[in-house]
Order: sequence, then structure tokens, then C-alpha cells
Amino acid sequence: MLLKKPKIELSGDIEKIDAITEQLCEFAKPYQSRCIVILDPFISALEDDIIGSLYKEFKITQVKIKHPSVLAWQRPLLLTLNLKNNYERDVLRYTINQALTELNPENLYKNSTRHYSGWIFTHTKVEKISEDFSCLSLQNMYQSKQLLRFYDPAVLPQLLTILNPKLQIKLLGHIEIWTLLDGNGDLFYRHNDEPGMVYTGQLGITKQLEQELNCIGINNQFLKKYRKNHPLEKIDECESLNKIKPCLLRLVSRGFTDKALLVEWAKLAYKWGEDFDLHPYVQNKIQNMKTRFDFTDLLNEMINSDWQIKLNQ
Repeated sequence: MLLKKPKIELSGDIEKIDAITEQLCEFAKPYQSRCIVILDPFISALEDDIIGSLYKEFKITQVKIKHPSVLAWQRPLLLTLNLKNNYERDVLRYTINQALTELNPENLYKNSTRHYSGWIFTHTKVEKISEDFSCLSLQNMYQSKQLLRFYDPAVLPQLLTILNPKLQIKLLGHIEIWTLLDGNGDLFYRHNDEPGMVYTGQLGITKQLEQELNCIGINNQFLKKYRKNHPLEKIDECESLNKIKPCLLRLVSRGFTDKALLVEWAKLAYKWGEDFDLHPYVQNKIQNMKTRFDFTDLLNEMINSDWQIKLNQ
């Protein structure tokens, strides 16, 4: 007896959903119309009847990440779709709809969840891709082994910008095309120039690179709040990262690593420019500061719009 499939209903911009669907279907053609959807329940459980029904058809492969901060239910899932099948193509449309819904600035600010994380294309078996994800997610950092959630759509594009070309290829591994929705809801895609190169799982992350990786998290925290207050503004996350990163690294080099302070510092860099902290007035103020609490008066002063006058002096 065949199980009845859940009805798929879309609530978003149908024209945009269909345009993205068509592009993904084109990407899928050289791969026998196979598409692998990345699902990420890390922040909250993925309670979805349509996705749940596909477990019973053995369409979903769990990435077995062995890290104490990742419980079994928080592990990424890889959903394999055959886009020649009408229902599975509708499932693809559904995942795009859900991804766009989650990107609503108000929703993202409240929930921070992006369950529907991307769509990848490869000739490699999904089990091997799962193994690659598992290996890559645990990185030997400067002082300890840490979780690298590279598959998070808020992380991957920015991560690619700070890795050199060799490490970019290594990160993509056996994946030949990686697609996702950026924070504006536009389709981002990256082609891998050398899929299937020798793969070890370790990126060789130095102390400097680890500090740059931390800037991605600060950038995302800043942008989450910024987008809530400016929902119609288009923002390139990678450009934002490049703008805030220099002053963040300079502040970290002084021993200030408090995330709340760094987010406020990022806000000022986005507003006043990447080198605002090199102004003699700022340099003079921060040279004797010991804790994040010493920054309160300076932060309040620099939020004021007439700070531009002082910057130009």
C-alpha cells in the first residue's frame, strides 16, 4: 500500500520561487537531475511533515558530526531529490519557499534559524558527501578542535572569501556546484574548479585565520539586527565582512574579545568606515582601556551623527 504524500503548498513569491527552481534544475541536468538539499536543525528541531515523510523513503542521510555541542537531532541532513520526478521537483520548490520565509528579517531576528541551507550538485554518492561534511566540520584550530559549520548559508560565502584558492577547492571537496540563498534572498552559487581533489578534512587553520573566522560570526550578529531595522536594504555579507574585519582584528590584537563589544565595533565600522578606529582621537581613547566596560562612553559618543565632523578633522 502506497503512503499518501503530504500536500505541498507555497506561501511566498511564486515567480521568484519558480525562477530559482528553473536555475537549480538546469544545474542538476549534468548530474542525472539529482539535487541534494542541505537541511540544518542545529538551532531548533526541523518539524516539517513534508521533510518527515521523505525519511520513510530513505531519501535523507544524516551527517554524523561527533562534537559535544552537536546532539544527534542537531546534525545536518542531506535530502536527495530526483528532479525528473514531479513531486520531488515540487519538494525542491517547497524548500526554496521555506528558505525565503526564514530570511524574512523579522523571522531571522526572532528565530535565527535557517533550516533550508542550500542545494548542492555532484556525481559523488551522498554517503561520501556526508563523510566529507563530518570530517570538515571538526577543525583543529590554534588551541583546540572546534566545530566549523561551513555548510551554514550565512557562513559559506564569507568563508570562501577569506580562504585561499587551494583551501576553497578543499572546502568544496567532491561538490561541483554549491548553491544557497544569501541574506537578500538571492541565489548564490559557486563552481568547484577541481572537484574530487585529495581530501583530508583539515584546512590547516592558523591563529590569524581563526581570528578571521570569528569575524564572520560577529558580522552575522551585526547584520541580523541591522536587517531588522533596515528590511528593504540590500546588503552584501562579504562586502560587510571586508569592511568590518580590519578594525575587529585590530581590537582583538589589543586583547578585547568580548562578542558584545565586537558587534558594537562592527556597527561603527559599517557606519564610519573600516579605518575609523585609526583616527587619533579614537586611538588616544582606547590606548588605556582595560575592559569592555571602558568603551561605554566612547561607543555612545560615536553613535552620534556629528561624529563625522570629528572624523574629518
